[in-house]
Amino acid sequence: RGISRFGGGEGNIEEIFFSRLLETNMDSVYYETVDTLEKMGVDPDYVQGWVGGYLGNPEREEQRVSPAYSAGYEDGQNHNTDSASDFKKS
Repeated sequence: RGISRFGGGEGNIEEIFFSRLLETNMDSVYYETVDTLEKMGVDPDYVQGWVGGYLGNPEREEQRVSPAYSAGYEDGQNHNTDSASDFKKS
């Protein structure tokens, strides 16, 4: 086992990150969805919300939540992009 750039020992940040990555089942659907949303020109707040919802992260604090973020978060939780077209930038 190599030496981590983030420090040694059990539970270092690198191990926690990769453990979380595996727990969230980071599959091709996640990456392909984010790539597609970005290429479509969807509002970045929607994309960030979608990522947070998909990964099961806590929502942003209230003062930083926008309609695009909330819709993305809900869609991410449901593993769909039903509202994405509503937030596509012209």
